[in-house]
Amino acid sequence: MYPIRLNLLSPNKQSYLKQLMFSEFLKNIVETLLIFLAVTGIVLLGADWILQTYFTSLSENLTAISNQQLNKNTDLKNINGILLQTEKLQVQYTLWVEKIITISDAVPPGVVLTQLTLDAKNKTLLLGGVAETRENLLALQKNLEALPLLSGINIPISQLSLRSNLPFSIIGTLE
Repeated sequence: MYPIRLNLLSPNKQSYLKQLMFSEFLKNIVETLLIFLAVTGIVLLGADWILQTYFTSLSENLTAISNQQLNKNTDLKNINGILLQTEKLQVQYTLWVEKIITISDAVPPGVVLTQLTLDAKNKTLLLGGVAETRENLLALQKNLEALPLLSGINIPISQLSLRSNLPFSIIGTLE
């Protein structure tokens, strides 16, 4: 069934009414679109504010972390420099205590040392002192030659000319 419509308006007014309804329809669509755009703009402004706040806090944290890392990197470079210097010094360092103890253990009774010089650059040993007898001096020479850290132990023959209280000077090479 068709709806019954009673139209008492003139065709002019009917066309004007149709135009008015169309313009109202367009007006409602535009209003809805503008409201939608306004709400979208407000949401985008809120999102921009949130993102700007997050970006600011993130950049502050990155700056703080960067400064901390810079300090740590500087500390590590300093420590590495100290370690390199220490390594260079350790290459040049010679542990003399063990060598001196070994040499002093090789000195027989009756021999008094007045000089003990160890030269790391020239790898030489210089011993000076007084031996009670010639046998004590020869025993010292034999004991020193038996040490693995010394070689070429020489006693000048002129120092063996006396029988007692022999002043001596021994030169040797460090291994």
